[in-house]
Amino acid sequence: MEGQAQQFDELPPKEQVIDRPPKRISELEFGVLSNQDMVKQSVVEVSDRNVYDLGTGPGGKRTLTAHGPLDGRLGTSSKTGQCEQCKEDLKNCNGHFGHVRLALPAYHWGYFKKIMEILNTICKDCSRILLDENTRRKYLRQIRRPELDSLRKEAICKKIVDEAKKTKTCFYCGSINGTVKKVAGHPIKLIHVKWQTYLASNAKSKVKPASMVAFEKSFDEAKKGVPDLEKHAKRAVDDMNPLRALNLFQRISTTDVELLGMD
Repeated sequence: MEGQAQQFDELPPKEQVIDRPPKRISELEFGVLSNQDMVKQSVVEVSDRNVYDLGTGPGGKRTLTAHGPLDGRLGTSSKTGQCEQCKEDLKNCNGHFGHVRLALPAYHWGYFKKIMEILNTICKDCSRILLDENTRRKYLRQIRRPELDSLRKEAICKKIVDEAKKTKTCFYCGSINGTVKKVAGHPIKLIHVKWQTYLASNAKSKVKPASMVAFEKSFDEAKKGVPDLEKHAKRAVDDMNPLRALNLFQRISTTDVELLGMD
């Protein structure tokens, strides 16, 4: 016993504080999950719109459709049921994420207002910011100042947006640009009112823009097959669908990304 007591006395004392220097967080980055991140967090791909399969269960009862909106791996909504993913009951399982693969892009409602702002700041044909080169360089110098804080940067970006919105003709490709706005009565549909300046003008000598003439001629073939289309063609607008908006965003240059405050 004396030998054992002596052995315990010789053991070094347990460290109470780990000798490591403190770490400081340099920055936090917020954003939406990427496609890959969504798939990693998902337990099942939801690819079937049917909720139930009728007559497939015992005694002809309905069962939950595999890969449907209520797939058993997403969790259970029954007090007596069990989650197929974690094998827990309703009380202990909060549910699991699934994912849907979209055939085409869709607008994200949380960024919808910002999307409209950017579309009104860039050319709807070449994706360049709607500022002349001298103004563009002036704002770049301002926004790249090392002592610039977030509030002053936000104020500069607002000036850029307000000035770009006033531009009706792109300085780089010469394309006519109008206002991108939300369609009334529709939650997430955008249109580009491209020829609003021409349509709002009351001048007798006004000349219809070539792009407007080409847009109207694009309906000629359809009018031959559907005579009633003539009266509706006058109300046709330049749709700004999500796929078109995505293609425009992907063509924005890195320097214009800085001016838009997205770097």
